[in-house]
Order: sequence, then structure tokens, then C-alpha cells
Amino acid sequence: MPQGYLVCLLLSCLLSACAVRPAVPPPAAVPAAPAAAVPKRPEKLPERPDEAQIIAAVDAKENLFFVQGSAELDAAANQALAQHALRLKANPRQVVTLVGHADDLGSPAYDLAIAERRVQAVYKALRGLGVGATQLRSYSVGSEKLSLACRSEACRRRMRRVELVYSE
Repeated sequence: MPQGYLVCLLLSCLLSACAVRPAVPPPAAVPAAPAAAVPKRPEKLPERPDEAQIIAAVDAKENLFFVQGSAELDAAANQALAQHALRLKANPRQVVTLVGHADDLGSPAYDLAIAERRVQAVYKALRGLGVGATQLRSYSVGSEKLSLACRSEACRRRMRRVELVYSE
């Protein structure tokens, strides 16, 4: 009996060592972005801002606004982009990061996609105005947590934007 017990114990050890475990893929390697690609912005808002604080914190001069569900640049955006292009061409060492935002009315995937389309529209317009590709960086945040605090149309309208963040 003890010998049969030892054989069973040995077989169970061998079988457990051969058990198939689901393969867990290693985390995808995400290349680290250089510090200039994602500039640090000073925090302008308290931890839990209200809508009035959010609206006031969005600087109209450094943002281009979009209609809900659209990535089309209107006349005001094109005029503002012409001024930004002049600024960038006058200082070839200056870099601008285009940060795409969205309201929270779509799914997170949709919000990120529309924010990216808006960034690409601004990028293409700036390149068309003669701004060098080395001066442009971009990323999209979609519907960040600030847009989740927006419940009014006025606040959501401020979230549908591309922010231009300058750095040297």
C-alpha cells in the first residue's frame, strides 16, 4: 500500500508539473516618449472642478474648437491656425504639441478616435501652411476626466478641441 501511495504521489507531482497554464502575454513594450513630446502643463484646476472652473480654464487662444462629432476646421480655426503657423515659422526651434480632446457623449473608443481625427486635421493644416514636421508633436486623450464633469452643452463644447501646447 505505501508503494502504491508513493506511485500515486509521484504521478500527481509529475502531472501537476506538466499542467498547461494559460499563456499570459508580456506587457506590450510602449516606446517611451521624449519629455518634449508630452509637455508638462501646470495644473490650473482644483481636484474636483465644477463646470465654471473647467470652462474658465480652457484658453481660447491656445485651443481650436469643433462641432460635436466633427473633425472639420471652420473659418475661425483656419484663421487661428494661420497665426500659429506664422509663430512657428518665425521660430523654427519652437515645437507645438497638438492634444486632442473630446466630450463624453460617445464611447471611450469613439471619443479617442474623434480626438485623433481632429489632431490629424490640425496637423495637416499646419503642414499645409508651411510648418515643419519636426515642430509638430501630437497625442489624443479623448474624453479625459475633465469632460466627465461636464453636464451642460457649454462645458461640453469646450471639451471638443485640439489644444496647442508650445515648448522650446
